[in-house]
Amino acid sequence: SHPSLTHSGDTLYFASNRIGGFGLTDIYYVVKDKKGAWGKALNAGPLINTLQNEVSPFFHHQYNVLYFSSNGHPLNFGDFDIYKSYQTKTGWSEPINIGPLVNGEGSEYYFTIDSK
Repeated sequence: SHPSLTHSGDTLYFASNRIGGFGLTDIYYVVKDKKGAWGKALNAGPLINTLQNEVSPFFHHQYNVLYFSSNGHPLNFGDFDIYKSYQTKTGWSEPINIGPLVNGEGSEYYFTIDSK
């Protein structure tokens, strides 16, 4: 569920509760090869995914940042909060809660931001 295609159209992020994940629902991604075929779905890993739920991924191409909703990372203001993690050459940075200006007492999902 919660599919999100990157700006370039070559990577699809999504949430799944498939067997073999780190928690209840994890963020996965799949990359399209040069021939246009989609590869195998890959788990975004233990920095992104917790024992709980990670959903609603959105990748911002200009800053190489993955935004997602989680109820398993620390410092939650509500049930589900929006976090961000930067893509590096070696993987993902430690996720950061984007704060109370966006995250409130309830649940926040489906965060997107303009490419500019």
